[in-house]
Amino acid sequence: MRGAEDIIEIVRFSDSLIEGRKFIFLDEITFADRWQNAIKYIIDSPLARNKVIYVRNYHREGCKYISADLSDF
Repeated sequence: MRGAEDIIEIVRFSDSLIEGRKFIFLDEITFADRWQNAIKYIIDSPLARNKVIYVRNYHREGCKYISADLSDF
């Protein structure tokens, strides 16, 4: 993934693969440019419907994981 457009396209593409509820795991998302814009767009649009989206990144400074379950949005 290079940027926000790629993230949005992956989520859109998932709709053509499977009907019903989907689980999407976006690992190391901070390597994509403007990833926050993509997640905000997905949450605010119908793209989030019937999806559980996990966003995760590993921060080397402090060795902490951050993750978010966006299924409640």
